[in-house]
Amino acid sequence: MKAYQVVEQGKPLQENELETPSPSGKEVLLKTVACGVCHSDVHIHDGYFDLGGGMQLPMPLTEPLTMGHEIFGEVVSFGDEVSEIKEGEKYVAYPWIGCGNCDLCNNDKEHFCAANKNLGINVAGGFGDHVLVPDAKYLFNAGDTPDYLSGSYACRGLTAFSALKKAEPFPHNNSLVIISAGGLGLLALKIAKAAYNINPIVVDINDEKLEVAKKTGASEIINSTQEGAAEKLLELT
Repeated sequence: MKAYQVVEQGKPLQENELETPSPSGKEVLLKTVACGVCHSDVHIHDGYFDLGGGMQLPMPLTEPLTMGHEIFGEVVSFGDEVSEIKEGEKYVAYPWIGCGNCDLCNNDKEHFCAANKNLGINVAGGFGDHVLVPDAKYLFNAGDTPDYLSGSYACRGLTAFSALKKAEPFPHNNSLVIISAGGLGLLALKIAKAAYNINPIVVDINDEKLEVAKKTGASEIINSTQEGAAEKLLELT
């Protein structure tokens, strides 16, 4: 199989030919259909998180690493303990995987596991033409979502949804303000409409992005660089 790997942080990805994994037990082998590029991939590649002000948080990894955690793939084969899926089916791979043995993992909190095995971060991910997923329980049907978008919902989708979950309960007038009309903000807007029946107010500094937010369903849009923006926001909420 072909994979594009980090062989030295800060250097270009290297194309390598690797042995295609053979799944066993509960494992599932996917052929990569699409894999998104997350901003976290940039940090992993560079070797640090930029905290601003000249401060950096080191991001060590075991090289070489096949990055890519926004994975959408087609089932190629699976181990003898797998029965609920079929070859040829396509799934989103949930990448936030724990060790499977600690108390956190055994209580459905494996995303807090300190010995995690996150796809594309700690173990090989989707920047290769095949991905080995440790268990079929990490595979999810994407419905009619386009292939090229599906994998990103396991990252940016969860990021936006978790932010909304933390904001619950919403005020009686269902006022909700989303700051920024970028990729995450617009997705949060869509989820707020679909899951909570709320049409949020969206704040940004870019009028073009705000117009997109308005067309996507924002009840009000505010450019925070304009005079009186704060007063208008307080009035609306």
